[in-house]
Amino acid sequence: MTLLGRSVQLTNAVILLTTLFTCSKIVIIKSAPAEGLDPIKFNIEKENEKLITSSTEYGASAHKHHGISLFKFQWEHVSAPLAIAFWFFTVTIMKIIFHRFQSVHSLLPDSALLIVLGLFFGYVFHLVYPDEQMYLKPDWFFLYLLPPIALDAGYFMPNKNFFRNFGTIMTYAVLGTLWNVFAIGMALYFLHDYFKVHTSLIELLLFSTLISAVDPVAVLCVFEEIHVNQLLYICVFGESLLNDAVTIVLYQTLSAMVDAYGFTSADYVIAASSFFVVSIGGLLIGLMWAIFTGFTTKHSQHLNVVQPLICLLFPYLAYLTAEMVAMSGILAFV
Repeated sequence: MTLLGRSVQLTNAVILLTTLFTCSKIVIIKSAPAEGLDPIKFNIEKENEKLITSSTEYGASAHKHHGISLFKFQWEHVSAPLAIAFWFFTVTIMKIIFHRFQSVHSLLPDSALLIVLGLFFGYVFHLVYPDEQMYLKPDWFFLYLLPPIALDAGYFMPNKNFFRNFGTIMTYAVLGTLWNVFAIGMALYFLHDYFKVHTSLIELLLFSTLISAVDPVAVLCVFEEIHVNQLLYICVFGESLLNDAVTIVLYQTLSAMVDAYGFTSADYVIAASSFFVVSIGGLLIGLMWAIFTGFTTKHSQHLNVVQPLICLLFPYLAYLTAEMVAMSGILAFV
């Protein structure tokens, strides 16, 4: 007999003896005449009843068997990485299907088909989980999905065309973004009487900064598929790189103006100079990591296993470092 079996038998024997002892005392007490029952014996009877109840509960817990489950569902433990991996898996399968069926591919580009597919899966999730709000967290996109896209675009970016058209790109990035922000904000301000929620001009400008920054991820994918000319591609791509710093500065400035009661002229100067700080800071962080990457690859020329990891990891670290100090992560990445 095992030690566990002996301990269980010993526990049962103790419980049985305790129960018999307490029951015998109760029988002796209850056999006495009611009129001659002493108050002390009455209290002993109550205590014995409590002891019987506790002994019975302990015996039930001793005999309770906690089984070992073979399978366990832990969705909360892997929900975030599994959702991201499932997105990549779905996109990969759909890209293969779109490539096999050229008739569908000729009607719509891959980006439009993937958007329709995302709407379909969102509707299915809404039907399956009607009481839960399922949405894409912004951190998931900016920390996991955007870096591979920006790395691919920056790695194959035509550097000569970028610097050759730098003036045009800066015009679109700075003046174009400012025009979008103030045009949308002022238009909403003149139409705010038609809305039920009344907001101030600063709040409307703050909202317009969120929707004015052009993020042409789908447009660049379409450009690569239809092979547009380099001038159009580099203008759109370069503008998407530099407007990141403009929108960050505008958002931080307008957020401070919403919370602040008075804005001095020095604050406007700081807000204007912060554009250069965000842009140049992102470039310096990217340059620092680029030097470190070059130094590392120089001394790992015979380690072919490590080199792909360096090419993927170090740019991602540059992006995260820039985001950590509120600089332009895309400029640091590219």
